Amino acid sequence: MEHKEFSELYGRYVDTSGIPNKRLDIAYGPYERNKLDIYYPDTDGGPWPVVIFFHGGAFFKGDKGRYQLKPALFGLERGYAVVSVNYRLAPTDLLPAAYQDARTAVRFVKANAEELNIDPNCVALWGESVGGTLACFTGLVENDPFPTDPAVPEMDASCEVQAIVDWYAPVDLVPIELEQRKSGGVFDGKTAQEFVFGLTGDELLAMLEKVNPEKYLNEAIPPVFIEHGTGDTVVPLESSLRFRQKLLEYLPEDQVPIRLVEGAEHGVEAFENQENLTMVFDFLDRYLRG
Repeated sequence: MEHKEFSELYGRYVDTSGIPNKRLDIAYGPYERNKLDIYYPDTDGGPWPVVIFFHGGAFFKGDKGRYQLKPALFGLERGYAVVSVNYRLAPTDLLPAAYQDARTAVRFVKANAEELNIDPNCVALWGESVGGTLACFTGLVENDPFPTDPAVPEMDASCEVQAIVDWYAPVDLVPIELEQRKSGGVFDGKTAQEFVFGLTGDELLAMLEKVNPEKYLNEAIPPVFIEHGTGDTVVPLESSLRFRQKLLEYLPEDQVPIRLVEGAEHGVEAFENQENLTMVFDFLDRYLRG
């Protein structure tokens, strides 16, 4: 499912020792993995516009401190605070736990904006791979389709955000599930979705429809910047192309820019050059700084 370089990148941690202003392992919810880190620009000021980042890892691995965070930290130079979120992972915690955690994290950051020195009205979500799936679900779905978790404290904040950056996210999981069924699965005979949701058959397909943000789109959704490598063998390029067409039913073309990185595989290195990151933060500036 993953080539060697991709797997090695996911296992590496980014060096944040040179970032002087940060707060680590802030609890945002009741579960062990409900922790987030926040990094601030190296200057006095605030409240800062904020980028909330969700790592990838196929819903069963990954960490808020790993290499995938590195591109988002470029935002410190552009005057953004950067929040990196851990969420519950399968198979210990089956989905939709991660979807619920992502929403809780965003609401926590906004509800505690003054104490965290961020601007709750200038919030962007950014995710890589399934982190992008979480970012899109959280930022595009206005009302949580899942029952309220009684273990999560009430918070006076919504998941409304001003922009989303989606890096090669499998947003609609149904086509991926059906294709994996044809090939006999990827985890001991199970499809990836059977593994992380703990469901099978029509029950699984119904859940995949429920977590597809395309089903909840409306005219109030924020702009979305999509990037995807044309050589991606983990998440098909067609996934992002279909998603963009859905978004264009509600947003003008300039609010759904897409960049296809020629020949790029699934992973962050091909996307983290200065030119590309400048494009990402120019997009965020447009919607978070007016």
